[in-house]
Amino acid sequence: MKLTERVIRAIKRVFEGQALPEDKNTIDQWYTNLDSDTTTVDEDRQKVKQRIFEKVYQPQAQPRISYFKYSVAAAILIVSFVTGYLYLQEKPTTDIVTVAPEWTAIDKDMPLHQAVNPADVQIVNAQIKSVKTPKAKLYQLVLEDGTQVWLNAGSVLEKITFDGKQRYVHLNGEAYFEVSKDPNRPFVIHTAQQTVTVLGTKFNLKSYANQKEVLSLVEGSVRITDKQHQSIVLTPGEAAEVEKGKLIKSNLHENNLLWREQIFAFENESLPEILDKVSRWYNVSVAPPPASTHRYSGKIHPKAMLDEVLNMLSLVSQQKVVLENNQILVK
Repeated sequence: MKLTERVIRAIKRVFEGQALPEDKNTIDQWYTNLDSDTTTVDEDRQKVKQRIFEKVYQPQAQPRISYFKYSVAAAILIVSFVTGYLYLQEKPTTDIVTVAPEWTAIDKDMPLHQAVNPADVQIVNAQIKSVKTPKAKLYQLVLEDGTQVWLNAGSVLEKITFDGKQRYVHLNGEAYFEVSKDPNRPFVIHTAQQTVTVLGTKFNLKSYANQKEVLSLVEGSVRITDKQHQSIVLTPGEAAEVEKGKLIKSNLHENNLLWREQIFAFENESLPEILDKVSRWYNVSVAPPPASTHRYSGKIHPKAMLDEVLNMLSLVSQQKVVLENNQILVK
């Protein structure tokens, strides 16, 4: 049984303590049909069912959750639970496309993976100095030194310069690097707020305009220097954030790496931050939404249609999130 809006609303009402008589039958039917869902592997199906059992089939004696409290806190659980099921419905596949001077925008009613045709990894030679990914596209590149780079949607890797002393690139957007080791030539990445120097390592670097920059280190070590010449060294499992001119060390969060598997993930993020990601993944613009202090966490598989994503965000944010004239509006 498809995860329809009817099922989602039934689950919401149960969480709110406002279930209708027919809601239990709706959820029962969906719950039962998970066993016959051939798109979900057994292990993942059992995880989904267990979460339903624990969170939906609760003793009626539990205290009722207030509407306000739900909108702030339980919404996080709903997003993780329901969008998590969308993710579990089918395992992600990696689509790699060749960089080209022209590209076609994704159709708003088409999942990301259907708009990307698999092709060979692009080899970036010395004549190529800039690579740009449009919205709704993911690219994998191999630089001339053997370094592999995965570029997220709406990103630019430019000023690619390799000489006898160093390897140099500039990033605006997000990329995952597997830097080829060369002890005689450091690999240097410049962004708007920091400089990252490595010899050979694996890490993710997010540097979109008007957002905090985050570097997540998977392997090796990196040195980060910000505009104020503050410098820190990271070891595997650590991350560094640059926001409002401050360089802060933290722990790596796996959600920062999931985009390479084509999983749209967000962790304790505001609605504007989430919509900014939706904009890049689905090639639409976003009107500035109303200010809000609410934060959300969850994962969405890109095979979800844009209207499904917007409906889900409408449900959990208690606001109407719609697409009008190729622009997302929050009403």
